[in-house]
Parts: sequence; C-alpha cells; structure tokens
Amino acid sequence: MVPPDLDDVNTSSRPSKPFKVAHMENEDFFDFAAIADGYISTTKLGISKLSQIRVSRSNPNEISHKKDFSHLLPFSTHKVFKKNKIHSKVPSLLKFPRLPTKNGISVEKKKDLLNLCDYLKEQKHRDFYRDLCGDIEMDTGNFDEDDG
Repeated sequence: MVPPDLDDVNTSSRPSKPFKVAHMENEDFFDFAAIADGYISTTKLGISKLSQIRVSRSNPNEISHKKDFSHLLPFSTHKVFKKNKIHSKVPSLLKFPRLPTKNGISVEKKKDLLNLCDYLKEQKHRDFYRDLCGDIEMDTGNFDEDDG
C-alpha cells in the first residue's frame, strides 16, 4: 500500500460528508521556527507550564494565559514580540524558508525496501518505494544478456 491508495479509505470513512484529501509535497512545508526565532520570544512565558492560552487576532503581540483551570483567577498577559519587532513586519508566507527535507529512513531499511520491490505486483508501488529510497545505489542482481 502506498499513500495514494489511502485516498479512498480517507474519503469513504465518512460517507455523509467525505473528507477531502490534499496531496502535499516537500515544498509545501514552511520553516516557521526560522522566522519565529527572529520575531518572538517565549522563554519567559514558560509555555510548557501553562494550562490555558488565548491569542487574539486584534492583538497578536499579546498572549493571555493561565497556569491553572480556575474560573476565578483572571488571565495574565505576556508580550511575545521582541523589542522593535511588530507583527506587521513579519514576511508573507511565500517568503518563509521551506522546511529542510530529510529522509529519516536508515540505509539498512532502504536496502530492505529495495530488495522487496521486486515482489510487489503493481508498478506504481515499486516506483513509490524506489523513489523513497532514491538516494542510494544498490545492485539488484539483474543482468543484461550482454553481460555474459
């Protein structure tokens, strides 16, 4: 099974309102952290200790937060933009750097996948796994007739 084979599974899992499948490539993912590091600072916020976070569209520089679930205590606020940085100066999404692509599959696993490709029935499946392992060369044991 390859990702396109899952399209029907996803769309048919809710017949009354079928899900829409959006195919994405590596270039569809942006590196938000690269931009965020230059514009916002959340170290003093202690985000991992917060129980509630509220962000307002009207004031994106300020995050309201609570460290508990109490309805009695008010939200505290914290400014997240660094000094001399304002949200209107953040570059548009099209200018964001793309997330670096890294294939996390080990060389050993790639070799296993490539060895199994010959046993797959459909060409699209073989193509998918060969493309997935495309950055390694491997002797598949296939010989041309001229090789003697």
